[in-house]
Parts: sequence; structure tokens; C-alpha cells
Amino acid sequence: MGRNLGKPPTHMQRTGLIVEAMRDANASERDLAPLAQQLAEDILRRGTKTVNPSEEIVKGALLSNNIMSYYEPYAFIASNLVKAYLPDFVTSMVIDGRPVVIERHGNCSETRMEKEKYRDMRKIYGFYMVLISSVPKDKNNIKDIDKCVDEYLFVKNGASLGKEIAHERQQIEAIIENLMLRSRPDRNLLLEKMADAIDIDMKMREKNRQMKEAKRS
Repeated sequence: MGRNLGKPPTHMQRTGLIVEAMRDANASERDLAPLAQQLAEDILRRGTKTVNPSEEIVKGALLSNNIMSYYEPYAFIASNLVKAYLPDFVTSMVIDGRPVVIERHGNCSETRMEKEKYRDMRKIYGFYMVLISSVPKDKNNIKDIDKCVDEYLFVKNGASLGKEIAHERQQIEAIIENLMLRSRPDRNLLLEKMADAIDIDMKMREKNRQMKEAKRS
């Protein structure tokens, strides 16, 4: 990941540089403290500003259950090397050896990019992908959504309807509690997986840069 010497590195660039420095270390000997300190900017707190009321409800459920999570910590490049995906909540809950990523969404766009960003988080970056949607699975624009995520969970969206906010909150809290029952908390594994995923991202970005240079030459 190149740096523009005329400007200070961005938060994402600083994170990448830390992971780059960790690259040659044996996984069992990695010092995770620098990465944890850098990602502290993204740790979920009461004051974390989310994009919409539905995300705010997920935030509240994670915090009330003391689940250490990051909110939109890093933009992972998709395998098509065109766009990047900024996951909503990257959590310390671990299922099948993979940290749980929670995406709160309405309907999905029937595009290759929409499919790839979820599938890549599972297959390439190694996360357990949970999509909480306000659209029933059979109504989703992506007909094979089951192949893109580990879990697809429907929640009736009430965040814009005052009288139904409490109902949406109850549904989200039930989902988080269920995930907790089926997972184990592991903050160190989350940091290890984040470091590995960011390393993969940086290599893919470098590949993209080289491809662009080859086309220009």
C-alpha cells in the first residue's frame, strides 16, 4: 500500500503498515499490541456513530452483552479488485474458528459485487458472515444468498416506525444472544484474523496496482 508523502497516512494506511511489519513474525510470536492500539479507534463504544437506526440497535445489543467488536474497521478489497467492502461489525465472537461479522442490511443488489463482497469475507478473508436483513430470504434480490453468507437472518425493520422499534430491538437482542450461545469469545484470535485478512488485502491491492501499471506500459 503506497503512501502519499505529501499527506499523513490515513488510519487504514497506518493499520496496513503495522500489519506489514508483523508479516514476517511467526503467528505464535506476534505482538498484537500495536495492531490492537491502532484499531482502538474503531472499537465499538456508546459514542460510536453508526449509519442508521438499525445499525444503532445492533450496536446496543453488542454493547449490552459486552461483546468486544469493531465498527467498520477496514475496507477489504473484493476479489474482482474493483471495489472494497467495509463490514459493519467485526466481533470477537468465534464460530467454527472464524470471527463473526454482522452486516445489517435491507435488500441486496443483484450484482456480482454484492455477492462477492460477502462471499470473499468468508472464503478469502476467513470470517463467519452473518447477514441480518429486513427482507425475507425468498424476497431478496440475490436468489442464491445462502451461498454467499454463513447465516441469513430476517428481522422486521421497525427503526423508522416508532411503535415498532422495540420489536426490532427484541429481535436483534435475541439474535445476538443466540450467536453468543453458539460461539466463544476470543479477542486475540480476532486480532490474529484481522492481521491475516489485512495482509491478504494488501497483497491483492498490490496485485491490482501491478496489473494497472502493466496495462499502462
